[in-house]
Parts: sequence; C-alpha cells; structure tokens
Amino acid sequence: MHKALQSVVDFFGSQASLARELGVKRSTVNSWVHGRNKIPPEAAIKIEKLTNSKVNRKELRPDLFDTIS
Repeated sequence: MHKALQSVVDFFGSQASLARELGVKRSTVNSWVHGRNKIPPEAAIKIEKLTNSKVNRKELRPDLFDTIS
C-alpha cells in the first residue's frame, strides 16, 4: 500500500470510513489501496481538504500535482 494512502486510511480509521467521507464505495477505496486503480484527482484534492493538508494531493498523485518550482 502506498504510504500516503495508508496515512489517509489511518486518519479516517478504515477504508469504509474513508469511502463514506468521499462518497464512494468501499470497494473503490480498496482498489486504490491495492493499486488496481489510481486515486482520481478530485478525490486527492478532497482528501487534502478533509485531512487539513496532513496528506496532500501531491503525495497521493505526484504524477498529476508535482509542480515545478
């Protein structure tokens, strides 16, 4: 499991709790956890807001949000 994603699951207490917060099915979160699917950019942004930036979008999707300084 991706370290940032594990932090999010830990923050919410379970995959099911995270799924409820995001308005998705638990199976969707499970597919992210096991690498079958990537977290959509909208979900990464929402996670960043819900965790008060403890886990940010760049950690969850560096392929999309990696900014050049």
